[in-house]
Amino acid sequence: MGILSLVCGSFWLCCDVLGLVSPDYLIENEAPDNAAETAEQKPEQGWSATWGPRILWVSYLVELPIGILMLVVGVGLLRRWSWARTGTKLCAYLVILACLWSIPLTLWEWQLQTDSSADFGDFIGKVTMTFVSIAQILAIVLWMAYAVAMLIVLRRPAIKAAFAER
Repeated sequence: MGILSLVCGSFWLCCDVLGLVSPDYLIENEAPDNAAETAEQKPEQGWSATWGPRILWVSYLVELPIGILMLVVGVGLLRRWSWARTGTKLCAYLVILACLWSIPLTLWEWQLQTDSSADFGDFIGKVTMTFVSIAQILAIVLWMAYAVAMLIVLRRPAIKAAFAER
């Protein structure tokens, strides 16, 4: 369990850090052929286009401590410290909450990216974005399965006894 927590925590932390520093989410770059457009010619951006990247960035920032907590409790689980069992349960509940938050956020992002008014230029771009969104939903389901499995395993009497000794 400790190794699994360390691996999952590293992956969670890596994804959050990459999401936080990703310039594509934070900065809207002008296409070279659109650089000559003036502010009057540019279409008005809606609420989603303006606040969507910020909401994603805040989501990554809020989820960052979960990855750190997974790493810390992973070390504690390897050493069978009693606080690690409690920390792992807390971490599992936080992962479930983060996943419940991520499902509507992913579906909203998917809807924005595959909207007929979105300018991806071609059908392949929309298919790619749909594939990415489906992969995100599958990842959310796997994270929830991990959290539920950890909660089930930690409730077993043998595990409780092993952690009660220390």
